[in-house]
Order: sequence, then structure tokens, then C-alpha cells
Amino acid sequence: MSYRTVKMSALALLLAAALAPAARADTALFDLNAPGPAVADPEDARLVLGTRVIPYENSWASGIAFYAPAGHRLSGTWVYLWEDGRLIASDRAPDFGSATGWVRVKFRDGLHNLRPGHEYVVAYLAERGHYAATEGYFNLTSGAARLGLQVPADGGVYRDLGGPESAVGIPQDTWNASNYWVTPYYERAEGPFVPTTTGPWALYNPASALLPPASEDGESLELGARFTIDAPFPGYVYQAKAVRFYRSPGAGMVENHVRLYDGDGNEIARGAAIGEGGRIGWVDVLLDAPVTLHAGETYTASYLAPGGGYTDTTHGFDFPIQAGPMTFPRDAGVYHYGGGGFPTDAWESSDYHVTPIVELVKSR
Repeated sequence: MSYRTVKMSALALLLAAALAPAARADTALFDLNAPGPAVADPEDARLVLGTRVIPYENSWASGIAFYAPAGHRLSGTWVYLWEDGRLIASDRAPDFGSATGWVRVKFRDGLHNLRPGHEYVVAYLAERGHYAATEGYFNLTSGAARLGLQVPADGGVYRDLGGPESAVGIPQDTWNASNYWVTPYYERAEGPFVPTTTGPWALYNPASALLPPASEDGESLELGARFTIDAPFPGYVYQAKAVRFYRSPGAGMVENHVRLYDGDGNEIARGAAIGEGGRIGWVDVLLDAPVTLHAGETYTASYLAPGGGYTDTTHGFDFPIQAGPMTFPRDAGVYHYGGGGFPTDAWESSDYHVTPIVELVKSR
């Protein structure tokens, strides 16, 4: 990969960014109101150019911005967001013509949560090269103090796609600590943020197919599922409202008790539904009060099965499962014998058909 020295040094760029007025309403790794490199790199290869970032706090991305030097021809440029090597968002920019300066491409599907400890790559496609690049930039600074993000060593990455038919892939190559001037940005809306959906979310819904017959295990026990929650959108919180579980025909229960535990095994909520006849199929039991869930915490939703009669699917949690903002990890299904107690035991990654019911609500 060949380069020419840009007219503005990395140190001069840092000073320019520090002295420039604040951007309109955007927060990004770089000041989007400050200039980038004045000269485009002469290379005309088809490249994906990006920046690796690791959040140290819950962060948000409205879109991706990149710097277009003077004369940089754009034609429906694509931007991309990868999380831990998995593509989670992409969008196409309009045809800006001979755009110069910072180009913002907003995600049409809304905000994307950048979770602490995960590695993200933000990138754009330079169909004809002639991109912005500053060698040695990430030797001088991480450039990562403004969005709750860190840029690791060799944070600037690229991928040479070769011919026009080559598929886009995550950029991983580096060159001399270069910065390719790509950043996520968060656009602070002037009005209140309105999410596209507020749930409810659950691992199973009431229309799910009938499950296996009741187990012949006649011991009393408590069965549950462990899960974590994503960080909520700004101004909102996720709340657990109820617990749903399955009872086979012939194994209905008159008294239905559910619980919610935090990661230390403390019971933080419970609920009960008691009727005249034994309930079968999918049973929803409201918690006594909604519980606000916090990102980074592991929770367990469970129900009591006096006399057994539960259903299970072995290897149901061989792999993590995502359900809306919830993630159920490998071996999420847990149990505890003895009539009740914080369930922590697991068996062959079994799924005991338990799920919390979660909604997104405005924070107070």
C-alpha cells in the first residue's frame, strides 16, 4: 500500500481539532467541524477504510462520518459497522458529487448501542481510492476521549478489495499507525428520542408450538433461564414485567410462582397467579412490581415446579440466543432441587422453557 506525505502533520491536525469550534450537535472521535488532511492519497485502488474502537462506557452511534479531501469523488458510498467481527449495520450515502470535508451517513434503522468491552470497526468504501490518510497519527494520540471510546494501537485499518466484483469484508490490515479519518458519531436530536418499538420481548411467545411432554421427574425444583440486557436508548430503561413458562397438558398447576434474581442470587422480584384450575400451556405471571434491568448485570428468571412435571429440551442452549434486547448465554437453562432456591445447576445445556417479559419504558 503506497502513501505520500500529507501537507498537514499529525500534530498540526491535533492542534487544529483542539482549537476548532464545537461541532453542530455531534459527538465523535474527531471534531467534525475541524479540517482533516488537505490532500487525498493518490492511490486509486478499491478499498475499505476504517477505525477500530473499544467502548469503555455505554456509547451510541447515530451513524458514521468520514473525511473526504478536496476532489474526492463520491457516488453512493457505503458505510459499515462491525461488532466483534460481525457486520451489524450498513448504509448507503447519497451521491454527494465532489464533496469535501466531513461526510455524515446516518443509520436509517436508528441508534446502535456500542457496548463496553466489545470491539467495533467503523468503515467506508472508497471505490476509487483518493482517500484521507495520516501516517503515524495513532502513535501520538488515541483520539478517543470524546465518545466513551478507545482506539487501540494500530487503530486505523484497511482492506484492499482488488477488482470491482470483490465482496466487502472487514478491514484488518494496518500501515504505520495511520488514521483514515473514520468515526462513529452520535447526533443529539433537538426533540425527544422516540424508539421504533418498546416491546414487549420474550424468548418464547404464546403462539410457540407445543413443547415436549412433562418430565417424569417427580422432585420439586425451581427452573430458570439466565440472561443479560442491552443498554437502553437514552432517556429510557428496560423493565422486566412478568415471567413466562410452559406447562404440558396434564401437568397444570393451580399455584404458579415466579421469581427474578440478580447476579449474586438475591431475589429482586416475585409474582404469583393462583386460580381454581391448573394452568397449562404458556403461563404468564406478572411480577409484583416492574424491575429496571441494568446492562452488564446477569439476571435469572424462574418458576417453581412442585412435584416436577416440567418440560425441557436438552442442548437448547448450546449457543447464546438473542431475543430483542436480551441475550441468553450458553448454558442459560438452570435448576435447583429442593422445592425452591436460586437455580444455578445446568445439565447438557438444557432449556427449561422459561423467559422474562421485558419492555422499554421512559426513565423518570
